[in-house]
Amino acid sequence: MRHAVIALAILAACAGLTAAQNATEPSTTVPPPPPLPAVVVLPWVERPGVGYPLVKLNCSDVLRFKWGPEKHDVIQTLGPAGGCSSPKVKEFFDGTNGDVPVFFSYPGNYSFKCAVTDHCPKGKQRVVVEVGQCPQGPNVLAWGFRRDNSTYAPVIVPCGTKITFYWTGRHDVVQVDKPSCDANVTQNHTEIVQGPYNHTIEFTTPGAHHFICSVPNHCTVGRMVTTVHVVPSEVCGMPPRKASPPVHKPPPRRAPPSRRPPPRKSVWRPHN
Repeated sequence: MRHAVIALAILAACAGLTAAQNATEPSTTVPPPPPLPAVVVLPWVERPGVGYPLVKLNCSDVLRFKWGPEKHDVIQTLGPAGGCSSPKVKEFFDGTNGDVPVFFSYPGNYSFKCAVTDHCPKGKQRVVVEVGQCPQGPNVLAWGFRRDNSTYAPVIVPCGTKITFYWTGRHDVVQVDKPSCDANVTQNHTEIVQGPYNHTIEFTTPGAHHFICSVPNHCTVGRMVTTVHVVPSEVCGMPPRKASPPVHKPPPRRAPPSRRPPPRKSVWRPHN
């Protein structure tokens, strides 16, 4: 009986201590987990007079362009400003019965169009995709093995941007001379590293910069190949401004000489 009373007293004391700690210590708020990657299906057809609304996705989401027996293609363009005449960045597919999954690894705006005949200008077959920031922070590119057969959408950034490649598997970042798994290596930015790991690259030269993961099968099967298109900005890449020619100022004009006749000299003459 005595041991039971002692045990109850100890339990009561521990409960009181826990209650006191809960009363004095502030509660910590656990941040919500990042949203799970989503797969959004977009019926890819002509929409004359209507067009497509803005599509909003999270970083690492996949957009699947799908259509039936009619002929279409999926072309990513340099930006929405040029509309249907905006330059092509990448062609994903051209044909019938399309099912084209596109993976978005980096935040920003992405523009796509169908270039078949008048599908874009008349059929309004053009869409802009707005992708939010990756959970790991701003300017982070999600770098990983794709098991859903999706293709990386090329990234478009202004010159001077720093991009951080982030991964959790076993990868590397290798720069190549074309967006292909059999391309020639131009620079090894990292060794093969087990993640979580990140590597930051600053882009100071306009143009297309291509990257792959050189781990066997990661490029050919896992589709780990992407392109960063760098456009000129005020930071770098703009042609040097020509110095303005010196402004020639004519010398000040002198006043013309006076044309008034000289004053007449008076001659004194004696009076008779």
